[in-house]
Formats: sequence, C-alpha cells, structure tokens
Amino acid sequence: MLQIRSDFIFSYFLFIWFLFYYFGYIKYCPNSWLILGVINNIIALFLMVYYNNPILNILVFSFINTCIKLIPLWLIRNKPYKIQDFIFGCILFVIFSFWLSLYNINFIKVNQNIIEAIKEGVPATPLEYYIISLINK
Repeated sequence: MLQIRSDFIFSYFLFIWFLFYYFGYIKYCPNSWLILGVINNIIALFLMVYYNNPILNILVFSFINTCIKLIPLWLIRNKPYKIQDFIFGCILFVIFSFWLSLYNINFIKVNQNIIEAIKEGVPATPLEYYIISLINK
C-alpha cells in the first residue's frame, strides 16, 4: 500500500485554499469544491461503517472533516457560486495532479489506497494517523 503523505491529499489543498480565500488573499471562493469534498467524505464515512472500522477512526475522521470542510463551508455559506471559482478549483486540481505525477502516482491511486486503508480499518490519511496515535499514547 502506498504511504499517503499530506501533500497527496486534495482535501488539505482545499483547506489551504479556503484559508487564503477567507483571509482575503485570493478572490476565488472554494464553496463548490468543498461541497464535492463533503460528498466524497460522506461516501468514505459510509464505507468506514460498512467495513466496521473502529469507532475511534470514524470519530477522528468525522472531526477532521468537520474542521477542514464543514466549518469552512458554513463560514462561506452565503457566498455566491461563480463559474470562475469552479474553474480556479479545476486549475488547482490540475496542479495537484501534476504534483502527484512527479511521484509517479495519480488521484485514483491515492483514493484506492484510502479505500484499502478503510477496508483494513486503519487510519487512511496522515492527519488521522497522527491524531489517533496521540490519543492511543
């Protein structure tokens, strides 16, 4: 299984984008991409339940994604959806995909590894792993 690094997780890129937007450094709003991320996380959460992941994994996953997607989405909930915002997200995804290609991997391979981790009941991302290891000390 591929060791998933933080820079291989597009959600972290989305959160950084949100921070830049929220604090006024860029004008492109990430709301539509955060919604796509939430949909992806709902699917992952159902998979975690289906594969009987430990409750700690499910709680940590839910906590992280509440912090990096749901709260940011709530904070920008009244911002209008504009096509240029979505296009900016597409460009960011292309840059992210290029970054992954430098390491001979792609978005599909990263997601396959996350699904494999969910099936095995182990933390799927570096942040989940770090938080769970802190709790288990």
